Amino acid sequence: LTGHIFRVMFQPVKHLAERINTTMTSLGLVENEYVSVHVRARYPVKGKLITNEFDKEGGMKFEGPVKDYLSGIMTNAMHCGHLLAPNLKMFFVSDHHETTKYAISNDFEIGNDITVHPIGIARDEEVLHMESKTHQDANPSDYFSVFEDLLIMGGSRCVSHGIGSFGAMGAGLAGNRCRAVHRKYTGESVKCPNDRGTLLPMVILSNETLFGEEPGGEGKVKYKAVEIETMSIPSSDLSVGIFSEGNTVGKKSSFLTMYGKHRVNSSLSSLPRWLQEYAAWTRKVTNPSSNDTSSTKYLVVHCHSGFRCGGLSDRLRALPFYLLVGKLTSRVVCVYWTKPFGLEKFLEPPEGGIEWRCPSDVPKRGPYYHRFHNCNDTPLVPCTESGIKTLRAMEDRFIVIDVERGSDCINDMNMIFQRHSYVDVMPEVSQWQHIELTGHIFR
Repeated sequence: LTGHIFRVMFQPVKHLAERINTTMTSLGLVENEYVSVHVRARYPVKGKLITNEFDKEGGMKFEGPVKDYLSGIMTNAMHCGHLLAPNLKMFFVSDHHETTKYAISNDFEIGNDITVHPIGIARDEEVLHMESKTHQDANPSDYFSVFEDLLIMGGSRCVSHGIGSFGAMGAGLAGNRCRAVHRKYTGESVKCPNDRGTLLPMVILSNETLFGEEPGGEGKVKYKAVEIETMSIPSSDLSVGIFSEGNTVGKKSSFLTMYGKHRVNSSLSSLPRWLQEYAAWTRKVTNPSSNDTSSTKYLVVHCHSGFRCGGLSDRLRALPFYLLVGKLTSRVVCVYWTKPFGLEKFLEPPEGGIEWRCPSDVPKRGPYYHRFHNCNDTPLVPCTESGIKTLRAMEDRFIVIDVERGSDCINDMNMIFQRHSYVDVMPEVSQWQHIELTGHIFR
């Protein structure tokens, strides 16, 4: 549901949408007719050449042992992507501009006499990390590349990704229906085909839901496990052209169809009834023309200087759980970032979707802060119920919430969301994965 969650909440702002249009038109990319391959080149790997200093601030050189190491990673990643969809164009994405330029400027032999030549965006500068401290003079448009890469990945039919949650979010926006995981968390490549991208169905038990809600019932999503078959491998060269930023002569940008108000209704209908009702309620209580919005209460998802927020995907991965807490506490979930800029500089709510922008009087700090976490001595469900009861009793208009950092805790909270969203069986959530419903919520 990742793509549906996203599409109910977000669409790119005008200038970002125009940029994505131009890129996709120039590359000849059509939604659902290409496979994305993501390589997180700057991700720090213990014992390897790539260290923490490159992750947030960049500066890594694509040469020598670094080039040799990443070339092997890229080749395997492309092989995995090719096995998913051998007859589709391959869009290569990386957080390192030199890595991308190398990928889209060369032929790659991936075995069985097969050559691939991916397409991508030949940028002259590295993609900025949202946590960077050395780009204080940057403008919002300097961060457009992060959102451009993510949203284009979200239009793929299939996604091959490795470590980190950014590529996993791209796969989530595409529905998690066709994906391959080409690296271990330690950084080593994993040959494909493998089962690392397989989502195992899990039975929902009554003692795993909040406040005694029984599994099943009307208005919930019926999970259907999708089995991805490895396609036959043709011995053909799949080479296509290269696009450089600014090279749009003779190209006509098409309307961005992957996100926007025209996708809201279909995504809403794919979500559980409680979330559809919550979306309608948020529109009502945040509309000043029909209500006194001064009494509306909020759960604030914030990111400011002095807080460790993570990158774009890390910040949004717990969003499904926040929406469930908003429903259970009768509060609107709103996003208030100032680091590096407000999210509304890049994304906005689509017409008919969920209003997630905070009102102008939201405080930057507090007044009350609640962190959901895995309690040491208390089982997860009672611990989470205790936190929700605390929030229900609060009279403050604004309450800041978050989830303890770390994949396990965020996964546990999103599993709680899924137990309240699926009928009787749900897909597992593991490592950096975004839940299946996120794309619909996003839209």
